[in-house]
Amino acid sequence: MNVRNSMWVSAVATASCLTLASCGTTESDVAQYSTPPADCAKIYEAAKDSISSFAGDLFDSGIQFKSELPEQDFSKTLTCYGAYTAGTSEINAADGTSLRSNTIFISVRVNQADEWGASDPVEEAKRNFVTYRNQHVPTATVIQNLGDDAYSFKEIAEKSASGEVDFRIANATLHVRLNRSFAGTPSPEQGADVASSASALAQSLAAGFDSFYVLMFCGAAHPVEGTVADQ
Repeated sequence: MNVRNSMWVSAVATASCLTLASCGTTESDVAQYSTPPADCAKIYEAAKDSISSFAGDLFDSGIQFKSELPEQDFSKTLTCYGAYTAGTSEINAADGTSLRSNTIFISVRVNQADEWGASDPVEEAKRNFVTYRNQHVPTATVIQNLGDDAYSFKEIAEKSASGEVDFRIANATLHVRLNRSFAGTPSPEQGADVASSASALAQSLAAGFDSFYVLMFCGAAHPVEGTVADQ
């Protein structure tokens, strides 16, 4: 194949991937994604404004998210964790409603076909998504217009408030959980603020979804501009 034909094929492949990327907000029955990113850098970049807003006065741009890539059968997962904590003097001086820490947990997962090609990655992702929701967050609220499936959940404990948003696009799922700890029992308004921050963070990640997942092309990973290539 000469250089001109090679460039033409590359351009067509890229255009196909970009067209596929536009399916992110509609029902997607075809596996679109190959792997999550190799680390949390792209995820942080896609949601840094929402992360900064949630962390508030405790935000520190020097804090890097910790990355983990646990081994799983027929799926690949990346987890990202970041914590913004008040200093010792601030904690010691805190009153009952003062903030002690803001923590962020994000998990990105891609379901893949088994080695015999017998399983459907999208159907597996759907089943896993619904099973986790029903078993772990039975009081979840379904969210419309966020990927193919989405729900949210919030809770207030003795000295903390948390908000969770999970959503799925085709064979990829993303789990967001924010937690804010206090010196005393948080108010309902403080709990609602954490839930709102979780929703904003999920929306930011959905908008940047194709900037950090590796897209599929003709059944194989095909990196396009702005995505992370297979490692």
